[in-house]
Amino acid sequence: PPAGAQTTYTETYVPTKYLINSKYQVHILGTSGVHDWTMVKINEMVTRIIDAIKNEPSRNVFKGHQVIVITDDDPSLPNATAGMRNTGSTRFTVINQELICKDAVDTIATNTTEVSAYREWDTPVHEFGHSVELALGLRDQTVEFHRNNNPDYVSTSDGEYFASVTQSWFSSDYTYYRTRD
Repeated sequence: PPAGAQTTYTETYVPTKYLINSKYQVHILGTSGVHDWTMVKINEMVTRIIDAIKNEPSRNVFKGHQVIVITDDDPSLPNATAGMRNTGSTRFTVINQELICKDAVDTIATNTTEVSAYREWDTPVHEFGHSVELALGLRDQTVEFHRNNNPDYVSTSDGEYFASVTQSWFSSDYTYYRTRD
């Protein structure tokens, strides 16, 4: 990776792989265990999600965004729940390759009896969905919408609604009901 491409978690994750999303200038960084195909497909995912944003000024917010792709061999996120290796924020997204296109259990699954299940793109889309919501400043609107329209609204899930709906929009729910390419 070029100098300055990574500005977050520099002490925790040392990338050895790099792609620049040429359309939106998003930095895709991968640690040593990340597969090349994962880097390419994450780049495609980023393009498709940003392409779906309706106006150019909002799409341009992602210039300089960093997507850090890691594996289970990399450390958990600093100052987070033990085992947490996925997150999305205003300026960066961290995605664990181990939850893409394989049988897996999320590393922070609270139910120890949870069995491994085939995961496609639910986690990467979900985490980048967090980044979209936060980068575009949509959290207050999201919370208000769900508070007023969701009969199952739970305030402790305020930070998860937009990311979950992003999964549905891109037909990448854990339940695999395919409605969109």
